[in-house]
Parts: sequence; C-alpha cells; structure tokens
Amino acid sequence: LAKALAGCADVVVENQAAGVMPRLGLGYEHLSEGRNDLIMLSMSAFGSGNAWSETRAYGSVLEQGSGLPSFAGQPKWPPTMAHIAYGDPIGGIYGAASLLTALYHQKQTECGQWINNTQIEAILPFTTPALLIKQATGREPTRRGNRHPVMVPHGCFPCAGEDTWLAIAVAGAEEWANLARIIGRDDWLRDESLCTPEARRAREDEIEAGIAAWTRTQSAVKAAAALQGTGVAAAPVHRSDEVIQDPHLRARRFLYDIDRPHVGQQWQTGLPIRRNGERYPMRGLAPFLGGDTEAVLTTIMGRDAAEFHQLLGDGVVSLAPTQLRQSG
Repeated sequence: LAKALAGCADVVVENQAAGVMPRLGLGYEHLSEGRNDLIMLSMSAFGSGNAWSETRAYGSVLEQGSGLPSFAGQPKWPPTMAHIAYGDPIGGIYGAASLLTALYHQKQTECGQWINNTQIEAILPFTTPALLIKQATGREPTRRGNRHPVMVPHGCFPCAGEDTWLAIAVAGAEEWANLARIIGRDDWLRDESLCTPEARRAREDEIEAGIAAWTRTQSAVKAAAALQGTGVAAAPVHRSDEVIQDPHLRARRFLYDIDRPHVGQQWQTGLPIRRNGERYPMRGLAPFLGGDTEAVLTTIMGRDAAEFHQLLGDGVVSLAPTQLRQSG
C-alpha cells in the first residue's frame, strides 16, 4: 500500500531513523524503481552512511550533539538544555527549501533525487558564535547565564507579582546613565569606576542586586515602558498566555483564531512576513491525523469502497487519531 501511494506522489517525505525505510523495502532505491522523477526527502537525526546514523535520537539528543547546552546556563551549573526540539522546525525549513529546489530541478530535467537532510546539521549554525570564539582565541566559551560578554548590565530581573520578570540590556554610556537615574541610583553616575562596561563587570553582582531591588517594586510592563522611554532596551518576559494577548502581535494580526475538529477553538501562529502590508491568508487547516485517508485511498489511489472499508476494518488505516476519538 505504501509503495502504491508513493507511486502516485511527486514527493515522498519521511523522518524515520536512518535505515528504517530501506529495511521495510521503502528506501529510495525501491520506491524509484521504474520511475526516475521521484523526489524523496529523508529527515533523520544524523543522516545516512556515517558512524551516528543508527543513533536513536529525540530533541534532547540532537541539542546535546550540537553543543548548544555546553555554553548555556549559569557558570557553575551543568550544561543547560532549552528543551526545545530545534531540529524539527529548523530541519523543516531546510527540508522545504530543498524540496522546492528539487521540484524546480524535476520540472527542468524530469529527474528526481534523494535528499538526505540531517537535523543535527540544521542546528549547528546556532553554535556559530561559540565556534568563532574557540577558533579565534583557542578558549572554550564559558557559561554566562543571562549575562553578556560585552554589555553590562544584561539580564532578567524579578518584578512585582509571581514569576514576573524584566529583561534589561545596557550597551552604551547614555543607556547606563538613564538606567541609573530611573532606578534612583545617582551614586552610580558619580562613580567613575562604573563608567565603562569593562569596569562595571568587576561589580556586576552589586549592580544586578541594585537593579533587582528596584524592579521588585515595579510592574514589568510599566518598568519596561519607563526604561524604553529613555532609550534603555527593556522588555517584560512574557508567559505563553501573555504572548497570545500581546498588543504588538494583535496589531499585526499574527495570530489566527481557528476552530479545529476534535480539539475546538485554538490560536494558530501565522507567517512573520507581510505582502504589500497584508498578512498571507490562511486558506485552510492542516488535516488531522487520518482526516484525508479516505480521499487519498479512493480519489488519488483509485481504491474502491469495499477495499477501503476492508483496510479500515483490518486496522491498516484510520480515519481519526485513536486517543482523540476515545476522549471525544
């Protein structure tokens, strides 16, 4: 059935572990038999034909393999994970770009190709600053927490309310002076030993404590507005519910309010680009798992109703996610 489906397709996309598809008889060499125009995109963690190809991987393994956690977190802490599966969305972007290129090539030459897209390599560009430091200085980058190698102060500070935080970054002398005035630390302005970021770094703990003493009495939103009003880079740290209500995103109509089968009303993110000032319309929703099964089998593959219901009864295919169906 899978081979027959691939025979109806211009593109086959799979993200099994490397080697799984060939073992099932569904590798590119199998699916492309008798046709040279098939495009197949394989999106495994570490790619094919190398020492790590058979490695079982989730987002955590990929993140560690990229080296990102080695320079994230506080200086005395172990490496800190972001707990974000970077390889999935970034790998998806690379996958989409490579497919568009392959489809263009297919149109020009009537030839397909097998694309081997590795998620670990998609993540590695995020490590570029650390790699440059290592190459330029010979030293491993250190974990800095929320601090910055150049700007001082730079971090997240507690505000009034539960788990409410404010991010502040000071780059130049004017920003430093304005920050000191707003938080009522004129003594910092008179202290010549705090004139430069390099000098302030020696007293970073003291400076951060002074800022935190002020922010704890402030609303994160109002404090950010006050600082921004004088040219100091500052912003409240949003929780997920606050992101949905963010006035900037609302004004740009970035979020779509949609009604999905099985799960109901949800917010869906849009594209971060505009065409002539207008957002791209959402022409339809992605189908839920199994939602297009009947249409694909009967309309595209030409299977009759009796065969479709036989496959359904045998559990070969499904019309809806089992868990959602049971909970519904």
